[in-house]
Amino acid sequence: MAKKILVVDDEEQIVCLFAEFLQKTGFDTVVAFGGVKAIEILNTDPTIDLVILDVKMPGVSGIDVVKVLKKTKRNIPVIIISGHIGIQGELDQLNKLGCTDIFCKPVDLFVLLECINKKLKN
Repeated sequence: MAKKILVVDDEEQIVCLFAEFLQKTGFDTVVAFGGVKAIEILNTDPTIDLVILDVKMPGVSGIDVVKVLKKTKRNIPVIIISGHIGIQGELDQLNKLGCTDIFCKPVDLFVLLECINKKLKN
């Protein structure tokens, strides 16, 4: 059975690009356009194996999503992708939450795939 990846970003073009690439490489994908939808999916879909998550989103940020995920006690790996990482406080928060795989946009999809496979041990 294919591993399921949740792709979260407020930019529709980014979500669609990642989802299409991941599907072509053999993964099932679920998409969320923003943090609120991501939390809803994480609370209702127990089959999510990994999350690809933007940090800067209106309303509920990626950091907020990770905090909610940690409270659920589900050990789901998270890969952070952002065009706006650079504020040391955000990096510190992400590291404290266990998010050490952080990529800046634009992302090399094959480097991302390598990271995903490492996280999922495919």
